[in-house]
Amino acid sequence: NTCQFSVSACTLNKSLKAFAFDIIPEAVSISLNNSLSNKISTKRFIIENIGLADTFSMKSVPVGTYSPSLMSAYALDQSISSNNDKKVDIRVVTLDHYVEQTGVEDLSGPCVFKLDVEGFESNVLDGSYRTIQSLQPFIICEIINKSNPKKVQDALKDHGYRYFLITDIGLLHSDRVYCHK
Repeated sequence: NTCQFSVSACTLNKSLKAFAFDIIPEAVSISLNNSLSNKISTKRFIIENIGLADTFSMKSVPVGTYSPSLMSAYALDQSISSNNDKKVDIRVVTLDHYVEQTGVEDLSGPCVFKLDVEGFESNVLDGSYRTIQSLQPFIICEIINKSNPKKVQDALKDHGYRYFLITDIGLLHSDRVYCHK
């Protein structure tokens, strides 16, 4: 879950400002409580209960069905079955739209994007074109079996990125994006 890493990063770096996004309401609540328990101001840790993609839509997600596996492995194309009939509609927007609406483009200093979106990496990157162009963030991106590495690489090609595999021995340069077993 991206929020766990954002809270940890804010705890370690007192000048860091982190933005986290999750479509599961319980994940947002837990992450916010975690940040407050670690004395991280809501001005430094901003958690949004929205999804990121390359288009605008609404996603209906069940409320009150928390499980650790759901929080870390839910994708926008999944349907969550639940014993609970209570659902909430969550907005799905582009990161470019979010940045324009909130004024986030005024950030200064190094910027890092961490994507763990269960196969929707290229969708999020496609909806982040202007933000990536203006902020030139470091991007850490999980690539899983259902990801499309070529689409991820295509989404980044106009921005001059180089690719590295994160391994137990450090970063290894790669000429392409791929799913590492």
